[in-house]
Amino acid sequence: MSQGKQVYRSSAGHGLFDISTLLTAGPAQGRDFFGLLTWVFLLPEGFVDDAVGGGPGIVCPPCQEWGWDGFVFRCKGCEADCPGCAWCDSSIPQCKPICLPSECKTCNICVNCKVCGGDPNKFCCSGHCCSTGTTCCAVGCCNTNLCQTCVGGTCKVCGGDPNKFCCHGNCCDKGKNCCNDGSCCDPSMCKDCNAVTGARESRCKPENCETCDGAGHCIVCDGDANMACCYAECYDTRTQKCCGDTTSGYICDINATCCNGSCCNPKECKDCNATTHACEVCQGDPTLKCYNGHCCCAPNGCGPCNGPAVPDNPTGCPDTSFLGPCNAHDECYSTCGSNKDTCDENFWEGMTEVCSMAASDCVAVCTQNANIYYNAVSGWGQSAWESAQACSCG
Repeated sequence: MSQGKQVYRSSAGHGLFDISTLLTAGPAQGRDFFGLLTWVFLLPEGFVDDAVGGGPGIVCPPCQEWGWDGFVFRCKGCEADCPGCAWCDSSIPQCKPICLPSECKTCNICVNCKVCGGDPNKFCCSGHCCSTGTTCCAVGCCNTNLCQTCVGGTCKVCGGDPNKFCCHGNCCDKGKNCCNDGSCCDPSMCKDCNAVTGARESRCKPENCETCDGAGHCIVCDGDANMACCYAECYDTRTQKCCGDTTSGYICDINATCCNGSCCNPKECKDCNATTHACEVCQGDPTLKCYNGHCCCAPNGCGPCNGPAVPDNPTGCPDTSFLGPCNAHDECYSTCGSNKDTCDENFWEGMTEVCSMAASDCVAVCTQNANIYYNAVSGWGQSAWESAQACSCG
């Protein structure tokens, strides 16, 4: 309370003012007794004029002009400090309850007690106004952007852990690198900060088949000396090779021919056609077939390989063709390691089976022709079998 001033507070607790001011003021300021009673009994509780300190935090500016509003004397002319507030009839008296600094509250002419001046981006923390994004601690505001947390009433970086440091609001272990995006890069795991984006990225390149060895080194194909990288895929250099151009590639058997995205396997008698750039068997010759990686005579019915034509149906009946048994006989001769006598016996059995299903008037002639064909290969087919074995067995 101010020194040298007399203040009056009504028994009802409605008023607090300087009596000397009212008694010596002009009529317009409420010098008459009716005005005095008006101040005592009608002003809201807690009113304090400019001569009296109202307690911590209260700010009651001097009233420049008093006026009668038809009911009570009030302070006029608040427009300069509070636009639109012509009468401070509900402003200064509203400085109650006392605006406590511990609650970060202040008071102005026309507004009630406001926390941190009414700033929506701030909050009260132990008498301190903290900005949004901080946390409250006994000593004040802990800045989360600086990795501060409240530990034992004190703001500490990363909880006070000596083995950590703050990286743009994120706590990182010492020994790691700090990226601009707040990520922690572990050099031992081959992590670096991108110089352009500021983000964490791996130093090892997957397209080069690189992985991290855990000691900060990028190794290719897990460090296997027998392995190499072929466009992001590892292959065994002892049995495979990499085919492709500067932009894409694929893996083939080491003995295969690279052919426009395909692997021409020599074991399948495949080569790459220079014109079509596609794999083809035995250079596309229909008279040849691949046996054990070698192009040999393909089954051609009942005639010899590259020899004169022999009728497939010497009987001439509708169901007496020996084409099937003849082709099976050619296949048997060209199978590496086959037995000639077994091939010939199977040939005879195949022909007699055809004859057994022929019309009754064709059976005898069909069987006679089967015996002729069998005797031909049995007696004179040795050279044909040997040639076929030489080709297929290499």
